Amino acid sequence: MITIPYFCKKYDFHNPEILRFLVKYLNIQPVTGDLETRGMRFYKEEDLLYIYNAFIEAFGY
Repeated sequence: MITIPYFCKKYDFHNPEILRFLVKYLNIQPVTGDLETRGMRFYKEEDLLYIYNAFIEAFGY
């Protein structure tokens, strides 16, 4: 389990807002809480990595 800010730091991705938008758009559910609650949300690292890799591949970010 990992948060979006820590994921971005770990994988040297400097725009967490893009990842947050994609997670919300794709309706990726967090492991803790849900998309409507405030606070720290933990996601499966594999889910975030899949989105990250698809974004990098598509846009060459």
